Amino acid sequence: MNLAVYVEKKIYVKKGCIIIEKIKNKKSYIIIGLIIILVILVFTGKQLLTNKAIVSNDYKNLVNNNITINKTYKIYNFGSALCPACRQMDPIYEKIKEEYKSLLEFEYVDVNKDFKLSYTYGIEYTPTFIVVDDTGTKVDKLVGAVSETEFRKFVDKWSNK
Repeated sequence: MNLAVYVEKKIYVKKGCIIIEKIKNKKSYIIIGLIIILVILVFTGKQLLTNKAIVSNDYKNLVNNNITINKTYKIYNFGSALCPACRQMDPIYEKIKEEYKSLLEFEYVDVNKDFKLSYTYGIEYTPTFIVVDDTGTKVDKLVGAVSETEFRKFVDKWSNK
C-alpha cells in the first residue's frame, strides 16, 4: 500500500513537472505574442495619428473657405397596416414627407415584414419614427401618434430648414 502511494506521488510529481515545463513554454509564447501585438499597435497608431492630422487639416481648409458640412438624415416610419395609431399618422406623415422630401429622406418600414431593421433600432411600439444619420446611427426617436404640429417640430429639428 505504501509503495503504491509512493508511486502515485512520484507520477504526480512527474506530471507536475511536465505541466510546469509546458506553462513555462506557454509563458514565452504569450510574451512573444504580446511583443508582436505591441509593435503592430505602435505602427498602426502612428498611421492613425497622421490620418487624424490630414482630416483636421482638411476640416480647417473647409472652415476657412466657408464651406459647410451638411449631414443628411433619414426618417424611418416603423408601422403596421393593422395598427390604428399608424393609420391615424399616415396622412400626417405623407403630407410632411411631401413638404420635406428635398431636405430629408423618408422610408416606411412594415414591422411585420422587416424584422431585422425593426430589431436593429429596438422598435417596441408602433408607430415609431427614427432619425438616422449618414452612418445609420440613430440620433432621435418619436414614439406614438402625435399631432401634425408635434411631428413637424420633430422633422424641423433634422431638416436644416
